[in-house]
Amino acid sequence: MTRTHSWIDGRLTNNEAPVIASSVVDPTTCDESTLTDALPEQGCFTTVRVEAGRPTYLQEHLLRLQRDASTLGLMGLDLDVCRRALVELAAAAFTDQPHEQGIIRLTLSHTPAHASASSATSVVATARPLNPLPAQWQAISASCPHPGPRAWGGAKLVSRALYDSGTQEARAANAQEALFFDEADRLIEGSISNLLFVLPDGSPGTPPLERGPVAGIARALCVDRLPDLREVDLSRPALDELQCLFAINAVRGAVPISHLDGVALGTADSATRDEWLEKIRRALCREKTA
Repeated sequence: MTRTHSWIDGRLTNNEAPVIASSVVDPTTCDESTLTDALPEQGCFTTVRVEAGRPTYLQEHLLRLQRDASTLGLMGLDLDVCRRALVELAAAAFTDQPHEQGIIRLTLSHTPAHASASSATSVVATARPLNPLPAQWQAISASCPHPGPRAWGGAKLVSRALYDSGTQEARAANAQEALFFDEADRLIEGSISNLLFVLPDGSPGTPPLERGPVAGIARALCVDRLPDLREVDLSRPALDELQCLFAINAVRGAVPISHLDGVALGTADSATRDEWLEKIRRALCREKTA
């Protein structure tokens, strides 16, 4: 990467962008107020994959930002500014290595200097390289239960104590993902991804949005482009009967989850799993025109 790695309210800069800290839930206590009282006023964000100096799923990310900003009451958002931030930073941050894959995180929040002004929305983007991960992921069951649906719907909030705690638990276990179950022991989502699974009858499913997962871009594309995909409540014991399970997000695409808590997942053979993986990747490869 070049030294240019941030875009702050209208201009590229070599300075570090301000980071809004997110507290981390203690998984030994799972304090309910910490889990449920996230801070939507801190803002929302989206995470964009960069390939060959260009942001992928650009239009989808802009639509997500527009939707989430409206949900959170972030007024005066200019999508052209967000577009400029993503396009300019993607080109500038990876100029020296145009074939390097990267990530841009674009955050929307109330401008710190005008926190009381509802019409001010700050746009901050930061770039970093995309670190490689295994072709198949290990997952753990997160210690804290998922709180279920919340007032801000599927918006991707800056305040991510629950998800960050799951990610830390996964890393400590040398896993790549933490799966969250709600109080009824239903599968909801991962700490960094939505989930797609193949049921014993061979039909694809995904946890319902009404249960409270983040409304991810990859999930929306799969729902739109896989005609047989339906929303299905899945209990923890039912995972043992799945043909296969996939983590899906707009940065990593689709990745098979091979183990949960050290136990192998999936009754399908490798050929069937790879066939489903290809179906999902084809659904994700057709982008809308920016």
